[in-house]
Amino acid sequence: MPPRKRKRTQMKKFIQQAIKREGRLQRLAAREGGLNPDGTIKMSWLLKKKKQAMQRGDKSLLGAVNLAIRFKKGDLTKKRKRKKRKGR
Repeated sequence: MPPRKRKRTQMKKFIQQAIKREGRLQRLAAREGGLNPDGTIKMSWLLKKKKQAMQRGDKSLLGAVNLAIRFKKGDLTKKRKRKKRKGR
């Protein structure tokens, strides 16, 4: 069976679907002392939580942490460059 194609609107709004509980990691980091003085989450704390989630098998927390790491690194904020087509 061929993989289904996603609609363009679904592709644009994947982040809204990926974030189920907004502020979940922020509250957890505040409780455990994983916040920087400016209120952002420490990268070392995220990596520690990722390791713990993998060991426990907590897929929900692991997904939230992975998404936060991608945001922190800037992977999701950069715009993709389009390749130029030949002959145009």
